[in-house]
Amino acid sequence: MELEEAHVLEFNNFNKMMDIKMQVVETHAEDIIKTTEKRQADEVDKYKADLEENPLKFKSSRELLNLRKMQDNLAKTRKYQPHNSSQ
Repeated sequence: MELEEAHVLEFNNFNKMMDIKMQVVETHAEDIIKTTEKRQADEVDKYKADLEENPLKFKSSRELLNLRKMQDNLAKTRKYQPHNSSQ
């Protein structure tokens, strides 16, 4: 009977210790999640501010550059008539 009581006592102590350790781990995990969320939000804000100050500059495509070159050449030879929306 004493052995069984000792076993139950040891089992209960083990469960209490594991509950305490799990609580510590869960608290630590929550802290990490909060810290990560704050850091990510700060990074997004910084990135948005950077984009507002320095907007992205897009490169023209090869096709667009070729069309502009053709337009310039036609304009030089006076064969190009720009579209007039009032007609």
